[in-house]
Amino acid sequence: MELLHSPQEMRFLSDLAHWIEGGILGAVALAALAEAAGRLRASPGRYLWPSLILVAGLFLAPYLFLHHGLAQIDKTWRLVLQDMQQQQHLTMAALLLVAGAAELAARGGALRALAWRLAWPAALAAIGALFLIHLQHGAEAAVTWAQTVHRYLGIVLIAAALLRAAQVVGLRPARLFAYGWALALLAAALLLASYREPEGAYERMTFAGKPAGTRSSALRTVIGQSGHTMPETSSTATRGSAACAGAMSASNAISLSSRGITSSPRPIAPRCRAPA
Repeated sequence: MELLHSPQEMRFLSDLAHWIEGGILGAVALAALAEAAGRLRASPGRYLWPSLILVAGLFLAPYLFLHHGLAQIDKTWRLVLQDMQQQQHLTMAALLLVAGAAELAARGGALRALAWRLAWPAALAAIGALFLIHLQHGAEAAVTWAQTVHRYLGIVLIAAALLRAAQVVGLRPARLFAYGWALALLAAALLLASYREPEGAYERMTFAGKPAGTRSSALRTVIGQSGHTMPETSSTATRGSAACAGAMSASNAISLSSRGITSSPRPIAPRCRAPA
């Protein structure tokens, strides 16, 4: 898979998304704190933080597809389909959209079942779980550091989810849980907004289990060391050579097994036709 940006550009674009999402979730937390303090309970204030959750989802989903530019939309689509990290981001966007819409509908009286009021804490818990296993790209040290930060973030989000769920189901004291989940979300928002991709992030990326750009990078290395231009080996010829080698090994094994011989000084090679 061809990379759409340099590692430095990828780090900046990732940081930008973290800053914006962290800012929006921080606004959600502050609005929830105001509500816990007895403010924003009258319409339309009571719809403020659910609307901001919806905004967070509405921002993240298009950003995943458009931040590489409209001219790259086809490549971006393939990137999202092949990269587990982007799939996790897309799942988070969907969870935010569903949770924001459900909370708004529940507050407006369109959805009265308790389950709809639990959509937001459920989404928070699911997003927190995704951060616990969030895939990272790059050098080993960068990946280790990024995974550690994201795991802290996941734990804080899950704590916020549990506190909000306790408030929704009516556990006492209600105000304690109201303040608790809002403060936990604010801490998560600060972690997200202050996050910076470490040096070495996106230096090495994999798609569908294969390193991105491995072949072209290897060719550039050889060319740079030798000072000569080397023609790229045909993938068909490479597959043909591998198949021929496999056939040779299988033929030798069958021949030796049929004769009861455990070793042979001269391998028996089948005829291999060179690929066209």
